Amino acid sequence: MNLPLSTDPSSPSSDSSGSDQTHRGTDSVSGCGWKRSLLPAILVAGGLSVTVVGWTWALGGRALAERVITDLAMPVGQLWLLMLIGAITAYRCQHKGVAATCAFVFLFVSTIFNPMVSGAFYEMTELIPESDPVEALDRPLDTVVLLGGYARRNQFDRVEVSPDGHRLVTTAQLWHSGMTKSIICTGSAHIGNNHPSIIGPQLLRSIGVPGEIILGIPGENTFQEIESLEAFLEDPPQQWLDLVDAKNPRIGLVTSAYHMKRALRLAKTRDIEFIPIPCGFNASNDGWTPRMLVPSAGAGQNMAIVCKTFLAYLVGR
Repeated sequence: MNLPLSTDPSSPSSDSSGSDQTHRGTDSVSGCGWKRSLLPAILVAGGLSVTVVGWTWALGGRALAERVITDLAMPVGQLWLLMLIGAITAYRCQHKGVAATCAFVFLFVSTIFNPMVSGAFYEMTELIPESDPVEALDRPLDTVVLLGGYARRNQFDRVEVSPDGHRLVTTAQLWHSGMTKSIICTGSAHIGNNHPSIIGPQLLRSIGVPGEIILGIPGENTFQEIESLEAFLEDPPQQWLDLVDAKNPRIGLVTSAYHMKRALRLAKTRDIEFIPIPCGFNASNDGWTPRMLVPSAGAGQNMAIVCKTFLAYLVGR
């Protein structure tokens, strides 16, 4: 006679064994101790932030340290710290794919949005003369070509300078110092009425440059501006001829330092010779501070200009 097997209450049943395995599987997936892993990651990110802020305060004072805090609170700074926290937390939880992704983003932001890295690449695009290009002029130019991209109309339809407004200021300084006989403003807006060839003369007149020495030519980009200038020089208007030495005019070119190399390269294809007058240099005499370790949107914008310049070189524009 077969008797039913008795169940020893002290021995684990198959159900409880399966339950334990289920719990262990759940722990490994969603409960990998992420809370315990998150705390050290937060401490590392917090320690990094405190170190940079404190170091900056020691070298540059409270005001500069507050700017570092602002940088860390901005979206790029927050992304930087969050990716560091994510990489450490995921690594401790043995989620290698997530850890690698977070680490890659952290390193990408640390590099591309770093002021020192972007600044070094940005300066490679600049034309930096050995001495001040304005002070180096030994006699007045016949004309100065002011490339567009330095002004716009605001929501009240008032003309104002944009971030590249140093181009216009430099041109006005050349006139007021008696170093140019005329000015040619170039540029056309893709859409709207922000044509630099129109609003540029308006701004120049508003700061004391006489309107009769200012001329304008179109062009939606640097390539078209140089093309328009070639046509202008081949058949110049009488207004300009009355102001300059038409036989051998000395022509200066004013644009941002990062833009000058590209403009000169395009001018060379048209056999136009310029005396370059770059302005708006990225380099400065400011010393290094730990703030430069913190990535920022401004550094990313400089890197975007570098990429745009390199792309223009590749396509011949």
